[in-house]
Amino acid sequence: MIRSILAVFTITATLTSVGSAQAVTPSADAQRDGKVPVLLIGGANNHDWEWTTPSLHQILKETGRFHVTVTNKPKEALADADKLKQYQAIVLDYNGP
Repeated sequence: MIRSILAVFTITATLTSVGSAQAVTPSADAQRDGKVPVLLIGGANNHDWEWTTPSLHQILKETGRFHVTVTNKPKEALADADKLKQYQAIVLDYNGP
């Protein structure tokens, strides 16, 4: 439980500071609801990413402050620099090739 609380605090604090430091064009959904657009990348890791990626998504969603897009295909998601500009933060739950 304490780890979950610390994770929420750390993620929220980090994304808040990152989001305020960058000038980006948020997605239409994020512009409409005022939430910080976040890309959450999973797909492979040296831990149970099939549990942690959905857990991180839920933690971010429950704060009510983030519009989260999840992908398990990092190669495709990171290939388009223009598309990445819509995010104010990227949460990387990926450690693979």
